[in-house]
Amino acid sequence: MQSVLSPDEQQPVLTLWPAGAALAAPVGLAPAGPLVQGVGVTGDLVVSGLLTIALVPLAGVGLLRRRAVLPDQTEAT
Repeated sequence: MQSVLSPDEQQPVLTLWPAGAALAAPVGLAPAGPLVQGVGVTGDLVVSGLLTIALVPLAGVGLLRRRAVLPDQTEAT
């Protein structure tokens, strides 16, 4: 985070990050209980793996866009 953000942006982002995680945990647990009960533990791991694989292209697009917008920092060193 510190290498991507300017110093005046770091404190608000680093403060909101744990707040977002604290909110996301119970929101994620709400559908997880019925999902595990419905498909079982092994099925739940399969569903989790498939969802993770499905999100890889989305993450890749985000990283490519970010790389196109941000200047190459390796040349500055």
